[in-house]
Amino acid sequence: MTAHHHPLLSRLDEHQAKALEIISRGDVLLAPHARPDQGRLSQARWELTRVLGAYQMFKHYELFDPIIRNGPLDKARLAEQMKAECIALGDEYRAHVARCANLDIPAHWDSYRPAVVRLLARIKAHIGRERWIAARLLIDGVSARAPVTELRGMERA
Repeated sequence: MTAHHHPLLSRLDEHQAKALEIISRGDVLLAPHARPDQGRLSQARWELTRVLGAYQMFKHYELFDPIIRNGPLDKARLAEQMKAECIALGDEYRAHVARCANLDIPAHWDSYRPAVVRLLARIKAHIGRERWIAARLLIDGVSARAPVTELRGMERA
C-alpha cells in the first residue's frame, strides 16, 4: 500500500481539513480591515480547540507513537520530532486560549489580531509540514497500527 492511499493518511487529511476550514473562517474574521466580533471569534476558537485536540490525539496515538515504538530508527526519530513539535505548538495554542477566554477582544484588537494571525499561520504551516512528513513515515509499509503494548514514548504525551 502506498502512503498516498494509506487509511491513516486519509484520516489525517480529514482531521486537517476540519482544522483548516475553521482557520479559514478565522482568517476572514481577522482580516486587516475586519471589525472585531467577540462572539464569532470566541466560537471559532472553541471549535478549533476541539478539532485540534481530536487531531492531536489521533496523530499521536495512531500514527506517531506506533512508529516511535516499532518503526525503523530514522522514522522513529522523525516521528518523535514531529510529536515534540506538535506538543509545543499545542501548548502555545492552549496558552492562547487561556489568555483569550475572558479577554475583551475589541478593546485589545490592535494587539490581539496580529498575534492570532501569526499563531494561525504557524498552525497552518505545521499542518502542511505534518502532512508531508506523515506520508514519508508511512512509506515502505511501516505499520502505524501496531498494538499499544509498550509505554515507550508515553512520557512525552
